[in-house]
Amino acid sequence: MRGLSEVEVISRLASISRAARGGLLPIGVDDATALQLEGTYVVNIDTVTESADLLPGMGLRRLARKVVVQTFSDVAAKGATPQHFFLSMCIPSSFGRAELDEVARGIEWGLEEVDAQLMGGDVDSSGELVLTGVGVGRSAGRVVPRGGARPGDMIAVTGTFGWTWLGYRIALGQIDAPDRIRERALAAVYEPRASIEQGKILGSLEGVRASADSSDGLFKTLYSIAKASGVRIVVVELPVDPELEDFMSSEGVDPVDAVFYGGEEFHLAVSVDPAEFRTARQRLRSRGYELIEIGRVEAGEGVYLELEGEAVPLREGGWDSVAGRL
Repeated sequence: MRGLSEVEVISRLASISRAARGGLLPIGVDDATALQLEGTYVVNIDTVTESADLLPGMGLRRLARKVVVQTFSDVAAKGATPQHFFLSMCIPSSFGRAELDEVARGIEWGLEEVDAQLMGGDVDSSGELVLTGVGVGRSAGRVVPRGGARPGDMIAVTGTFGWTWLGYRIALGQIDAPDRIRERALAAVYEPRASIEQGKILGSLEGVRASADSSDGLFKTLYSIAKASGVRIVVVELPVDPELEDFMSSEGVDPVDAVFYGGEEFHLAVSVDPAEFRTARQRLRSRGYELIEIGRVEAGEGVYLELEGEAVPLREGGWDSVAGRL
């Protein structure tokens, strides 16, 4: 660590506005944290690394924000409200005060966005920057499983897909696009938005039977719901913005590839009782959010796309954080 000590790193992180103050074991003073908890809590762990996640033009502040957002995306998918965040930070020898400040600002940005507090963590050295977050969220009473979908349910998502598929390719210099398309696609990968509020609303509704975040891509997310529930999911409508679909068609790109096999969108995919779908959509719309119906649940297995009345199985694929991005 270039000119940095462990004490300096801990002190800088403990100085952010979202660091917990006071309590039984104050941050930056004790090595451990004490939490006084009542009720049901959802816990998730997520990691970003410099080599796998820091895209050209992204910057350390956005990367640090991302570890917070993606950690709490899975918490929100279970209907829980973000509360506590813990950070493990491994720093390369090239890291200096300017880099540390960018990471601290990014963590603060992410925590402000999801409304959670930094409670503690750990610092070590490594060959590259590695940030691991632990997110803790409180459930209001029920935790929405991945495996609760039933035949007859409606499948819906909280946002459109395909922008991250394009954004990664633009950032890596594989595709060019007009300014408007380029800016929105890059924003999708540089500053992804998790469905935090949508998850809390949907989690409060008994008719929402299954839920998962779509960070691994829409196909893998739907397949995981179908497998866990022992059902088949049939998609009848692609959740894609017309502007993006038109651009892809002009470039000879099949929108099906971009919609199902991108990843890192962090929208929620849910299975909803048809009798409760209208209520769920109205609840979200009243808060300025959308719930987009895309398909149905049937008896069987796998994920299918219905084209001209015929349901065809979708190929496997999507985001893989171990094997590679796409």
